[in-house]
Amino acid sequence: MPNMQQSIVIDQPASVVARHYTDWEKYPEFMPAVEKCVPSADGRRVETHLKVAGMSFHWTSQIEATGDTSFAWKTVDGNVSHRGTTVIEPLSEERSRMTMTVEYDTPAGSLLSKFANWLNLADSGLKHSLENFKAYVENQPARV
Repeated sequence: MPNMQQSIVIDQPASVVARHYTDWEKYPEFMPAVEKCVPSADGRRVETHLKVAGMSFHWTSQIEATGDTSFAWKTVDGNVSHRGTTVIEPLSEERSRMTMTVEYDTPAGSLLSKFANWLNLADSGLKHSLENFKAYVENQPARV
């Protein structure tokens, strides 16, 4: 199972970064390939719809909070299989480091080959997603 990991420093407190990270419905605002994310009523599952190179993908992930700023997920349904962790650690009162580790099963068959090609660009894609997330979080108005 291929594995990738990327980290980024965000100029916001860890609690703010975590709050934005778990605001699933906002993902299309900083991840252009994501069409929508729909959390379950209990917040333990998220259904994600993604379009890459004209191909549509969807999956449902089970989410586990392993602390206020630490999360794990795994797919439980859909045409993509992956799992991972996100850890948000404070560097100071106003800076945090976000580290994502993702493991994925390489899809088989021609239907999913475009998604596999996208995943082969995983490190740069994950890095780009984290850079988009950083810009999104740093440009949000402060909540009281």
